[in-house]
Formats: sequence, structure tokens, C-alpha cells
Amino acid sequence: MRLTKRFFLPIVILVSACTLSSCLETTEDLFTEFAELLRQDTVAINAYVKKKGLNPRVDVNGVRFVITTLGTGLPPRPFSEVEVTYEGRLLNDEVFDQGNVNGQVGGFISGFSSALQLLPAGSSAILIIPSVYAYGSAGNGKIPSNAPLVFDMALNKVVRAAGQDPLLVSDTTAIRNFLNANSITGTIKDPSGMRYRILQTGEGNSPGLYDRVKFNYTIKLLNTQEIVATGSSEKTATFDAWVVNYLPGVQIMLRKLKPGGRAIMYLPSELGYGPTPFPFIPANSNLIYDLELVSVDPE
Repeated sequence: MRLTKRFFLPIVILVSACTLSSCLETTEDLFTEFAELLRQDTVAINAYVKKKGLNPRVDVNGVRFVITTLGTGLPPRPFSEVEVTYEGRLLNDEVFDQGNVNGQVGGFISGFSSALQLLPAGSSAILIIPSVYAYGSAGNGKIPSNAPLVFDMALNKVVRAAGQDPLLVSDTTAIRNFLNANSITGTIKDPSGMRYRILQTGEGNSPGLYDRVKFNYTIKLLNTQEIVATGSSEKTATFDAWVVNYLPGVQIMLRKLKPGGRAIMYLPSELGYGPTPFPFIPANSNLIYDLELVSVDPE
């Protein structure tokens, strides 16, 4: 199955007898080659998009996507299992593969993986992926080297892992017990399992999935109430700051707030960082997330 063979930019630590400066030059050469290949991909993709009359969204890496059907629910995450139907083509419209595939999102080629994480379950889309985020210079079967790829695809299902439902029950019970023990009242229970309190409603329009946002946040662990992160988030050169780019619980809450709005969320672990540990945040941690939406930049 070609989709599950991943391509990585071959930047490695060289252990041969080279000087520090020569190793650095080699790494710089690889980055220069990557940038030039991406530039060439972008020229070819732009010509294809113009020819086809498409108006795609473009993520920070240059992966383009046109949503033909917008699904519901939350997009998958790198560790999510998904069921996908697809047809893969070259820019000359030659079909190189098609079919159905089940697999972990993080196991697909990187451009396909990143695009999946921008689509709610039930979505259909056209993806246009630069070669550097597909099979690169290696190619694969009918795919030549340095070939940008086009996929007509449907994200049929995000499959819940076997232990996910019992963990959600355990997490929501822990949150309920915490609220009771600390005499916290007036929370609203979301169908996702999180609870929240809106402290300020804000004014204007709530953001959509592909609107850019800026917000301030403070994150605590539920079990210790220890602050593990605080700061602000907004668009940078390497981050789109679309609503869909954030943690599932944050996505849900951002779409309920208006600029100037503030809420406190009590997140079960699957709506936070899930099974992936982060600095100061153990795997499967329930979180208290204080969020203030500063501004919305509509798409």
C-alpha cells in the first residue's frame, strides 16, 4: 500500500571523520536542496491549480486542500486509526493507485498525514501534496522521483481505540469528583465529555474551523492543580493558528467563544494531549484549561 510508505528528508548526523564545519555545510546543502525542490513543486502545483480552476486552502508546509464535503466531529490525531477511500494521481492526471485503507494517521506519507488532521470525520477533499512531503527523489512504483501528488479522498471514519471509552468514563468521573470536592458549580457538560464555564461571552462572531485565532491560555493538571503552561498562541511562520490546528477540547471551546470571551475547561485526557506525554504533562492527563480568545481572523 503506497500511502503507508513514508518519506523523510534525509538529514542525518554524519558520524564519519568530518570536521564540524564540513558536517554543517552538508546539512546546509540538504536544506538548500529541500527548499529548491519545494520551490519547483510549488510552481508546478500552482500551474495545476490554475488549470483546474481550484481555490485551495494552503497549510504552512504548502500542502493544498479543497474540501468538497465537510464532515462533523473532531479531526483525527497522529495516533488515531482511520478508514480512508482514495484515488491518487500525478499532476498529468495519470492514476497511480486507488482503494481503501485502514491505518494510523501518523503512518501515512507526511503530507497526507498532516492533511488528514485538518479534516473532520466524514469529510471529502482534494489534496495536492508537494513531492518533498510525499515520496521525494525516491519515487515509488508508478510515482516518478520528485512528483507532486493529487488525492481525491474521503475520510470515512475515525476509529476509537479499544481502551478509549473506558478511559473517557474514568476521566469524566475524575473531573466530576474534582468539581464536587472543590465546590465548583455552574459548569456545562459538553457531549464530548468536557465540562466548562464561560466567564465572559465576548463580542462579534465565533471562529470557524479554518479561521485564524489568537488566544491567551493557562494550563493546569487536574490532579495537582499545578500550572504546567501559560502564554499566548497565534500565527507564526511555522504555524497556521487555524482553529483546527489546536487540541480537540480547545477546538470545541474556541467555536463557542467570541473575541474577548473567556472560559475555563475541564478536559478529559482524550480532548487534551491524549496518550502522548509533553514536558510537565504526563500521558493521559486530565487538564484545567483557562482560555481567553483575543481575536479572530476570518479565512
